[in-house]
Amino acid sequence: MIRLFGPLLMLVGALTFFVGQWIVLEVYVFNKLSKVNQNTALFLSEFYQGKSLVKLPNPHENIFSIRTAEGKIITTGNILNPVKTEEFVSASHRESAIEVYVYTRKASIGDYFSTMTQKPFALGVSISGLILFLVGVFMTLKGKGDSEEVVRQQEDLIKRLKATRTALAMGGIIPQEGLEKAKAILDDIIKRMEGKS
Repeated sequence: MIRLFGPLLMLVGALTFFVGQWIVLEVYVFNKLSKVNQNTALFLSEFYQGKSLVKLPNPHENIFSIRTAEGKIITTGNILNPVKTEEFVSASHRESAIEVYVYTRKASIGDYFSTMTQKPFALGVSISGLILFLVGVFMTLKGKGDSEEVVRQQEDLIKRLKATRTALAMGGIIPQEGLEKAKAILDDIIKRMEGKS
């Protein structure tokens, strides 16, 4: 049962770590989608009111641009700033003379880690899982070292028992010395088995 404790801790630790990461992922996706939805709702509202330049509540998440059939351009204010297009995923739609362009910022590992640090519960669950996993690895490796020690002790015991058998067999040739030697070897084996040596 003790041999299974290390791998069991590793399994529980891995599961706990992934639960923590799942919590962070859920929060990150929810926050990102909320920001994109807020931008989209405001842009559509301002578009239908006839405004040509819309200031978004989360300007770093989206860029919208529409070219009407009359040639009028309706866009967001953040398009006037320098934009790294490789940081965005884009989609466009063209129907007759109307063109619509939508850019949404890609998910980034930096934003993900930022979300993780803002949610201490999820970070704690992940770190706890990692610690449990590492303790399980340590216990498993230590257990393998202990089993090697047990094998070495068993081999030593077998050698001593063979020596006792030989001494008892020689008891007929040298009776007193053979018995004393056998007694000393058996006493030594008993002490080692009790952990006294």
